Amino acid sequence: MNPQSYLDCGGTKAFSDEFDRQSLVVREVLRIKKVLDNSQCESDSALYESLRKLQLMTISMDILEKTKIGITLNSLRRKDVSTQIARLAHNITMRWKAMVEEICRSTEDNAVGNSYVDPCKLGEMDCADRPTSLIRQARARLATGKAPPRGATARPTSSPDG
Repeated sequence: MNPQSYLDCGGTKAFSDEFDRQSLVVREVLRIKKVLDNSQCESDSALYESLRKLQLMTISMDILEKTKIGITLNSLRRKDVSTQIARLAHNITMRWKAMVEEICRSTEDNAVGNSYVDPCKLGEMDCADRPTSLIRQARARLATGKAPPRGATARPTSSPDG
């Protein structure tokens, strides 16, 4: 397919739409991060509602890395917050860790077979190229043979606190 026919088939619009969607997600994650970073001045209901919104969002590893929201969540759950908020923050963090482990496992499995790994199919990032704290933890867990946390999932859950 030549470049002109790609543009004629709506490729530019599809790319633009995806870019706009990603930008909206990043902006919303950063807005939530601001609320969570300011947890001392926020009500428990505002914190809980922000965490629920975050839990229901589909977040790629690229967004996790750009926004550093995982660091904020981990910090929040260790602060003097309600048990319900700490548990929800923990559950979200565990879900993201499981997602990172799965992506790293897929990357390693494909690397062993010397096959090409499409970064778009792996959460928009190659684990070997961009080591974040979550990826380092996932690699350490894989190296020791530890399984992902029980009940961890890479997709949003429907229960109120994970």
